[in-house]
Amino acid sequence: MKTYIYIIATFLILVLISSCEKNADIEIPDNEPQLVVAAFISSQNDTISLKVSMSHPIYYSSGSVQLNYDEVTAVVSSGGINHNLTFDNHNLTFFSDKVQFNAGDNLKLNVSYRGEKVTSECTIITEPVYDFEYLGSETKTYKDGYSEGIHKFKITCNNGNDINYYRLNSNFYMYNYWYSNYYESDLYEFAKGETRTIEIRGDHDLQADSMKVYIINCDEHYYLYHKNLGNSYEKGPFTEPIIMYNNVEGGLGIFSSYNMQLEKYEINK
Repeated sequence: MKTYIYIIATFLILVLISSCEKNADIEIPDNEPQLVVAAFISSQNDTISLKVSMSHPIYYSSGSVQLNYDEVTAVVSSGGINHNLTFDNHNLTFFSDKVQFNAGDNLKLNVSYRGEKVTSECTIITEPVYDFEYLGSETKTYKDGYSEGIHKFKITCNNGNDINYYRLNSNFYMYNYWYSNYYESDLYEFAKGETRTIEIRGDHDLQADSMKVYIINCDEHYYLYHKNLGNSYEKGPFTEPIIMYNNVEGGLGIFSSYNMQLEKYEINK
């Protein structure tokens, strides 16, 4: 009897479930590709370099996206002077050389392509003003045998803004040449007059004789973009997607500024 009741109950549940089934028509958005631009401007560099590409939406159904560079117009203007950028086939970038910007200059970017227009603005940041001390280095070896050098620096930010954005970049001299890899610190917010200890880590500098350290002062756009970029690399593939920082109107991308100073140290002597 119990078996009979169980069979009847199971049958009724299956009928109920099947009666609730519907064919769902889900409309997947067909997003259009957008212009993507990227440029980092320094008053210490007499060349503007701009990368232009097209985005590749996940649900774009019209085939591959090809950018015809001959139809792209890119202009950076400041103080009423327009700098028309020329396409470089070798580096696939738009550039203009022999330009001169100063800290505090406001730059405007205009990029046009087949009726689409991208705009952005940034202000050239000042050079870093700081007190800087190299605290030395140590070698750390992990259980798997991997070793890395840890270089420590004490830096006090003397720039006049209430909030300043710094990072360190370095490369090393060994075997009679400057090693091509650059090692970067994290990015940091500094209050005016604040002191921090910052580390640079690398696995190719253990036998280095000298090191160059670039102290970078960047604007907020540069800071937020690279913070997002670093998080996307560090957290691995099995994480939720990160929405990248974007300061471009009409498309996607980053248009920002930085300036830097160089310090050089002898190590392992």
